[in-house]
Amino acid sequence: MNDIRQAFRQLVSRPGFTAIVVVTFALGIGATTAIFSMVNSALIASLPYSQPDQLVRVFEQRPDGGRNTVSGGAFKDWREFNTTFESLAVFDNARMNLTGAGTPERLAGLYVSSEFLSVLRVQPAIGRDFSPDADTAGGSNQVVILTHRFWQQRFSGNEDAIGQAMLLDQTPYTIIGVLPPGALLHDEANFLVPMVITDDPDLWGREGHWRDVIGRIRPDVTIDQAQSDLRTIKQRLGAEYPSFKQDWSVILFTAQEIHTGNVRMTMFILFGTALFVLLIACANVTNLFLARGASRAREMAVRSALGASTSRIVRQWLVESILIALLGCAAGLFVAVFAIKLLTQMVADALPQVLQPHLDTGVLVFSVILACGCGVLSGILPALRASRCNLSGSLREGERGSVGRDRRRSQSALLFSQFALTLVLLIGAGLLLRSFTLLSEVDPGFEPRQSFAFDLSLPEAKYPDPESRLRIVDELITRIETIPGVEYAGVTSYVPLSNRGATEYLSRADRPFSSDYVVGYEAVDRDYFAALGVELMRGRLITDAENRVGAPRVLMINSRVARDLYPDENPIGKQLRFFDRPWEIVGVVEPVRHTAVHIEPPPRIYSAHVHSPWSTSIVVRTALPPTGLIETVRQTVLDVDPDQPIANVRTMEQAVGESLSRHRTVLILLGSFAGVAIVLACVGIYGVMSYTMSQSQREFGIRTALGATSRDMVRMVITRGMKPALLGILTGAAIALLLTGLAESMLFEIHARDPLVFGVATAGLAIMATLSVWIPARRASRADPATTLRDE
Repeated sequence: MNDIRQAFRQLVSRPGFTAIVVVTFALGIGATTAIFSMVNSALIASLPYSQPDQLVRVFEQRPDGGRNTVSGGAFKDWREFNTTFESLAVFDNARMNLTGAGTPERLAGLYVSSEFLSVLRVQPAIGRDFSPDADTAGGSNQVVILTHRFWQQRFSGNEDAIGQAMLLDQTPYTIIGVLPPGALLHDEANFLVPMVITDDPDLWGREGHWRDVIGRIRPDVTIDQAQSDLRTIKQRLGAEYPSFKQDWSVILFTAQEIHTGNVRMTMFILFGTALFVLLIACANVTNLFLARGASRAREMAVRSALGASTSRIVRQWLVESILIALLGCAAGLFVAVFAIKLLTQMVADALPQVLQPHLDTGVLVFSVILACGCGVLSGILPALRASRCNLSGSLREGERGSVGRDRRRSQSALLFSQFALTLVLLIGAGLLLRSFTLLSEVDPGFEPRQSFAFDLSLPEAKYPDPESRLRIVDELITRIETIPGVEYAGVTSYVPLSNRGATEYLSRADRPFSSDYVVGYEAVDRDYFAALGVELMRGRLITDAENRVGAPRVLMINSRVARDLYPDENPIGKQLRFFDRPWEIVGVVEPVRHTAVHIEPPPRIYSAHVHSPWSTSIVVRTALPPTGLIETVRQTVLDVDPDQPIANVRTMEQAVGESLSRHRTVLILLGSFAGVAIVLACVGIYGVMSYTMSQSQREFGIRTALGATSRDMVRMVITRGMKPALLGILTGAAIALLLTGLAESMLFEIHARDPLVFGVATAGLAIMATLSVWIPARRASRADPATTLRDE
């Protein structure tokens, strides 16, 4: 306790020194704590379920190694014949219109089989689970379970909601239960409704891959054993599959892997970056402690002469360094809170809310332990040096006003490490900056300005067949195009950059069928490409006459398909085999970046909307600012069908911006880390050189008296300061060459060892280091030797 009191008095007596060290530690510890909060929430902490390691996601695996959602037939086979699972469940996204309760609203939810909650081992907080027959035809499937959030919003947490009816897609569903908070990893879900499993081959056959499957393996079974079990079932029943499915397999992942896979590498890179910043901060603080140790040499020597042991002196120094590190930790929590907000924006679409970064007890404990470690790391070298002081040596050193060779070596080594780590961060930030610049200039394949899109959910109870769906969509398109300021309105099954889509097999009709070629698929109308701003490269558009039941089957393809299947031919008029039928190619359009701006456009085909009218979105191109027309369009839809809401309204510029948002946030974070590192490194070398100059006045005075010019003095000081900096920069470049390959997946159209980035970063850091040394060097060269020697 006495050590703590003495340490506190020392820190209070030098407020300037204390403030600098606290801020330095706050930046390093705060940044590391923020990144650790993300790593802890997503990768270390378990999912909020009982025995979460037994939860697995099941996928069918294509011959190319890629994974697909599961066919309904495969799920039914696995559920019936497996021996390694406690239970298997199937689920899918549900988008249903809520009507009969004021303004119609489209709600997101999940279709689930009756075992879904038992797989998760979740029990409703209020009410009951689905009955075993809820997912069978004729069973009690007109029931709904609400999420806790939706129950609070819609029913104000009133338990009387149980037993009430909700009109979803024109069908009454009875509320039978409410889930506990955070029960689902699907943040957007408002409800669960039964998924009715039938023998319909179109929905539950083995050709369409539309089902998500989750299972709970038995406690005595490994994932590999469960995977082998399902593969064996698939092989045993292979005779029932179409021939092109014989070479498909099964692959399993833990549920946590599925929900964190997209950001796992980004997390590790950012965490490593934060640790680099922390090490630079510790090196800076160590240098400050070494400088302060010189001014306290007499104090330590006197303590030693009065009987203080080496361990006593070391303990006192370490208590001071740990105490100031804990103060930095407290200040760093404010830095962490700000950084966590940025991190949350980055992973908002990639991670469920329960896996997103937040400060909790575990993170706070980590932060305190980290601060103590930083205190020891920064204080141990100055403490050991202080413990070796002796009275006569300290007095002689004080009289000469020079810097000890050992201390200078230690300071140079610390500067070396600071600049090495700083260059690695600077190169990483430079690579991301150049990558993001190139990404921002990419043509998405459509014109995002002056356009917006929205989704429609057409209830099957009201629009049961393609004809009825076409009628309502045609009427909506016609009415929207009459709105002043609207140029075009077109329909599609999936809007680009909406995280939705479908893939199918495609082959030339004049060649044997092959499952090697997979394409993206959309169903569109005549004006879709004009509304989206996609260039027609060859041929013609789909006509209104071809968007009718019974019309000839025609396709439009993008130039990627044309290049792959008809490299030396004109594809117009050629036949493709799609859904096991021949289709005529009538047009070629430019490729659209459908999945994300940074992902190359895949092969893609477009049929008339009549062939897949079950998913409907509308794109509108305007001559006026799009945001000013959205409400008019919304009202127009309600005028046509008072029970029909529109959902996911966004301008296409917003869609592009959201696709770039994660790259932008990573760039901001890594750029901020690199900026902090540069400031710490330059302040460090400036501080060390300024202190060295102040302690070497006698040496400089003698050199000047013996004939050294101002230029000689500047050269000597710059050489002394730049030697460790340049060695550190060269070493940092070598380290960066080894490490930047880890970030290859985060870069766009730029090599991880881009010579321009390496050259600019290296030269820029060297220039900043030179400027940091130049100022104290110039000050030393202007010192009056007579005054200096007289003062000494």
